[in-house]
Amino acid sequence: MTQVPARGFYGVYRQRIETLANMPPRPNDIWMAELQEVLTQFKADTASLTPGRAHLLCWELCEQFEDEAYQTGRHHRRDVLMAAIKGLERIALEP
Repeated sequence: MTQVPARGFYGVYRQRIETLANMPPRPNDIWMAELQEVLTQFKADTASLTPGRAHLLCWELCEQFEDEAYQTGRHHRRDVLMAAIKGLERIALEP
């Protein structure tokens, strides 16, 4: 299997979460389950990185999503981005 650079993960997972955030509003249980799948895959994919690099990648995505969440006027988009931040923070803080 080819190693994907951390920047590649950043782009892939930023795009996947942005896609969820930009969808028309749906019930929380639907988009939250989809977001959880994305975060689970993120955790699995970044396991090949050093712990420090994976941790930094989580925080870089959190910063990006936080900026976007504060700038949006769309409630659904903000909810998805804030939930993604919480999920990424949990991943970053895991031992």
